[in-house]
Amino acid sequence: MPETHLPRLLAAAFLSVALGTQGCSVVPEILPEDDGLPRGSYRDSCRDARMPDARRLVAECRNDAGEYFRTTLTLPCFGRIENRDGWLVCDDDGGRLTVPEGPYRTQCRGERVTDNDSLLVAECRDKRNRWVETSLALPCLDVITVEDGRLACGFSGPAPRLDVPGGSYRERCTASRIVQDDILVANCADDAGRVFETRLRLPCDGDVASVSGELICRP
Repeated sequence: MPETHLPRLLAAAFLSVALGTQGCSVVPEILPEDDGLPRGSYRDSCRDARMPDARRLVAECRNDAGEYFRTTLTLPCFGRIENRDGWLVCDDDGGRLTVPEGPYRTQCRGERVTDNDSLLVAECRDKRNRWVETSLALPCLDVITVEDGRLACGFSGPAPRLDVPGGSYRERCTASRIVQDDILVANCADDAGRVFETRLRLPCDGDVASVSGELICRP
């Protein structure tokens, strides 16, 4: 290194130390949310948020009754990540008010309105827990629901009450029960032996399994 550069390097080093001593820093302050997790209002009502891999955000979120449930969101989310009644959801409408509310939003992602506000488009989970592209003509003057992955305007009939299903999850889970008529809740152990309360929306036409402490529906 040329000797002419040494005074400049020494001066920069002394300046950095002096600024740090005076409560300033040349390094940007690290915000509390700069923890590798995506931002969003879900942080206000969820706890123990983490990303097991680049495609999943896992957290325990509080529902409207004050209970915490373990929930998972598939990433990426190009909108706002929110907690809706204990479920992590991705609000992809960019803050517009044209996306109608309804129970379908707990089972769908990527909701958006197109064709001059006349068509609601989304991806929704079917009975086998697969994502299905679906659309619904607007306006809907009833409650927007999901029927086997398809958007529907109103209920076609009362949802049948489901029993606690069998499955390989029983080997790693306890206290399984059905809540809200179609949600399986159980206490499941992850790979480290930690036990979490997790849930899965039914029905599942395959094997209900526990993977890393999460209930999933395997085809």
